[in-house]
Amino acid sequence: MPPERGPEAGSGVPGDPMALSLESEIPEGHPQKGPIERALRDLLTGLPGPWKASITRARTGYWWAIRVEGPGVDWTMVLDAKDQNPGFIHSRVGAVLWAGGFATRR
Repeated sequence: MPPERGPEAGSGVPGDPMALSLESEIPEGHPQKGPIERALRDLLTGLPGPWKASITRARTGYWWAIRVEGPGVDWTMVLDAKDQNPGFIHSRVGAVLWAGGFATRR
C-alpha cells in the first residue's frame, strides 16, 4: 500500500522554499494519526525549506521510522510502540531542529 500524502505547506510548487511534504503510513483509524502528523507539521511549517517528513512502519511487528529531510538535515529515528505518540515525536524532532540551528521551541 503506498503511503498517504498529507497536505502541502507553501504553494506545493517544486522549489518553493517553504514547501513541506509529509508522507505517512500510519493507518487510518489509528488514534494518534492526526496528532502525530500535526506535531510534525507544527515543527516544520514555516522553516526555510523545502522539508520532507515521512513515517513508515514495519510490515510485521510494531516498529515505525520517522525521517526528516531539509536544508542540512537528513535524520531518521526508529520508534517502538511506547514512543509512537505526538509528545515524544515533537520533543525529539524539535531537539534535532534546535541542534541544527533551526530556532524552534513550538
